[in-house]
Amino acid sequence: MTDNLNEGLQEVLQRYVADPADWRAVLAGEPLLGMAELDSLSVVNLVTELELIFDVRFDDDTLEQTLFNIHTLAAFVENASLGECCASRRD
Repeated sequence: MTDNLNEGLQEVLQRYVADPADWRAVLAGEPLLGMAELDSLSVVNLVTELELIFDVRFDDDTLEQTLFNIHTLAAFVENASLGECCASRRD
């Protein structure tokens, strides 16, 4: 994962995970979904923001796997930006 991508993802995620203990858990690779701060509306807003910023599209069927943790999210965005996951690119 590139430093710019990592920094960008962290910047976006930090807007949704404000609690310092939860933030440390995110950075350690703990699951994103199920955190108290990420209720269903927050997840929708997070996904929308990530799609706009990184020019990717999340598939509803694989959203839980993609958003499992910061590492799976970064891999998804990186692969989509390299064109390796054509279904994830915006049309």
